[in-house]
Amino acid sequence: MRDQYRGDGIVSRGPGYGMASLRIDGNDVFAVYEATKYARELAMEESRPVLIEAMTYRQGHHSTSDDSTRYREIDEIQSWQKNNDPVMRLRLYMEDLGCWDEEKDLALTKKMRKEVLKALSNAETKDFAPLSSVFEDVYKCDELPQALKIQQQEMNEHIAKYPDHYKLGH
Repeated sequence: MRDQYRGDGIVSRGPGYGMASLRIDGNDVFAVYEATKYARELAMEESRPVLIEAMTYRQGHHSTSDDSTRYREIDEIQSWQKNNDPVMRLRLYMEDLGCWDEEKDLALTKKMRKEVLKALSNAETKDFAPLSSVFEDVYKCDELPQALKIQQQEMNEHIAKYPDHYKLGH
């Protein structure tokens, strides 16, 4: 983030735009709730935007092609997962209050897993979206910007050159 913003996050930029600005612990569900509740009240009462910078830790990779262990130690990742996982923090809090039911949790997890697998199986029977949708879904305009036209042409040329590597939609 230092290289992208040349500063300590983005919350300090809000006042320059006349925005109320908050930095919160994005791993704390109650902090997130209170901040969004406050932001909504301010927005509704004063018709003002509110910037919320929720600081959190990305436990996984950016994408399937990313290996975050190249720039983070495994011990660091495991420490965050063990000590700061927001779901586990909430669960421990609820256990302390006596309102977490392990049996219900396991039953619900089993039920949800079944539903997700069913939805995944159903989705796998669907045709792929046409590749042109990559460009149509983002820009809703009469004509694509020139840079995207060039990218679309390059994509079409690439696919024409390597058609066996792609499952194309209709």
